[in-house]
Amino acid sequence: MSRIAQLGVLLALLAANLYWSRPHYNWDMVAYIGVAFRFAGASDEVAHERTYRALRQSVPAEDYELLTQADAYRRTVAADYRAFAQQLPFYSVKPIYPLKIALLTQTGVDPVRASVIVSGAAYLLIGAILFLWLSSFLRGFTIVAVTWVIMSLPFMLDLARGSTPDAMSTAVVLTALWLLMEKEWLWPALALLVVSIGVRPDNLLWVFAIAGYAAVRLRNVRVAALFSAAGTAVYLLLASWSDNAGWRTLFHHSFVERLAFPQDFEPVLTVPGYVWIYLRESHPVNLPTFLLLMLLIAACIFVGLLRRHGRGDARVVLLAAMGGFAVLHWLVYPGEDRFMAAAYAAVLVLLVRALVHEDPSSHAAARPPAHPASTAMTRENV
Repeated sequence: MSRIAQLGVLLALLAANLYWSRPHYNWDMVAYIGVAFRFAGASDEVAHERTYRALRQSVPAEDYELLTQADAYRRTVAADYRAFAQQLPFYSVKPIYPLKIALLTQTGVDPVRASVIVSGAAYLLIGAILFLWLSSFLRGFTIVAVTWVIMSLPFMLDLARGSTPDAMSTAVVLTALWLLMEKEWLWPALALLVVSIGVRPDNLLWVFAIAGYAAVRLRNVRVAALFSAAGTAVYLLLASWSDNAGWRTLFHHSFVERLAFPQDFEPVLTVPGYVWIYLRESHPVNLPTFLLLMLLIAACIFVGLLRRHGRGDARVVLLAAMGGFAVLHWLVYPGEDRFMAAAYAAVLVLLVRALVHEDPSSHAAARPPAHPASTAMTRENV
């Protein structure tokens, strides 16, 4: 079977996954739809009215009740357009996802359905990227089977079910990691990660992680510094443009109490308060479901590669960079599996490669020439 036919079979299987996975109408969807209406030119009051009208028309009654009446916070935001407007900067700082919702809505697609379509399409894209990556060292129908198994894991299916930018972010980050590891295209990989900050601002941490890879393994500190500075600039511009309330307010909103009027709130958490929250979130009961398992797998792969190939091996440095990303992300925002999905998927790719005993160096001569933009980096590594 040709690669195109195999990819077609995989996409059909993933489409079946989407069909059987009920969308999760999370509250974030409400805010992203509001941002989409804002992008289309609606005032705060009109965006509020249109958003909740779309919810009444499109989501099941029990979901609508949960989204609007589950607690005092949701009741206030549903009833007061000013409270709703104060939520939106938390979400407009991630403009690419609601922009896609807005574009689909302009074509006549219901905004709730549009949010589901964007996440579903990104899920299919993740599958295609994993297929390309695994095809570098697997053969035959095994590529389809392994990709489908990875894509059927709960943390992957949750990306498709949720109306959030997480599936899109995972797709972009995985593409960058594939470009880096299989094509040795450092500049395109880092440029893509800088762009991905518009999908999720915390992807700045991925920019820092892969810049660290460039500095350590490729010994190109200038490129690492250039893209780190570019990523930081994009992050700061988005924060300023969206009128974001800042990290302290977001942290309080996420881990202490939901704030109906966050723009009017002055954060009061002390250092002991932050420490207590991190200790609480680090307890095994509160950790993301797959985090400890993936850390164990990554550690085993890391030690095995380090013993066989030394610390200069690309996979060793990549695992270290991903570990750095995970630590930084946890320090900035201890969160859920969805924030780590790209790292999880990359770890699983490296696990499969280790299990089939595939050594990338054995295929070095068969690799196509590096992208011109990465020539300088690969030369410095020789």
